[in-house]
Parts: sequence; C-alpha cells; structure tokens
Amino acid sequence: MTREQKKNLDNLWKQAVFKKYGKVCSWCGKDKYVQVHHMITRSNYALRWDVRNGVPLCRGHHFYTAHVDYQEFTDWFARKRPRDFAYIMIKRHSQTKGDYLAIKLYLEQQIEELDREVK
Repeated sequence: MTREQKKNLDNLWKQAVFKKYGKVCSWCGKDKYVQVHHMITRSNYALRWDVRNGVPLCRGHHFYTAHVDYQEFTDWFARKRPRDFAYIMIKRHSQTKGDYLAIKLYLEQQIEELDREVK
C-alpha cells in the first residue's frame, strides 16, 4: 500500500470516527482542537482503520493522558466503551495489513451508515 493510500484511509477513518462518536473530546467534552487517538497503535494494521479503535480527544487529553498515562487511559476506555475494548483487545493480535480497496469500502460504508443514522 502506498503512502498516499494510507493517508487517504487515515482521513476516511478520522471522518468515520468523528461521525460515530462526535467531534468532541470523549474524556472532557471540549469541542476545540479535537483529534482522533488510536487505542491500539497505528502500526497495528489489523486495527489501524477500524472505527472501534478510534477515540476523539482534545489535544490535551490526547497527548497528556492517552500518551502519558496509558494505563489510566486504558482503564477509562474499558469502562466507557467495554464492547469496543474487548473487541480491540482480541483483534490486536491479528497483524494483517489488509487490502486498500476493501478497507476504503469499509470506511465509506461506515460513513454512509452513520450519515443515515443522523438523518
């Protein structure tokens, strides 16, 4: 997969995560400087573009909670989204890279489904 394809999928994934969970910090509710955090690192291609692996966070909670106090953040995520937590803990051991077109279609479908739910 090319660097450009990865960047395209990263952008689609970010859109899908914001549509599913909102563009507000899941930790504190702030709506400024919101970013998307990967619960399991982006280097894990089995989860890199899985919407359940994304958490919207303000810049402060992204860098000073999620990346500094990983255990506290993981415990919080497990309480906040227990089904997603269980899913990604199992799936993280699968290291498949995946197919660009299949992942792109999955993300576009996720965005379409979430758009329909909002309407």
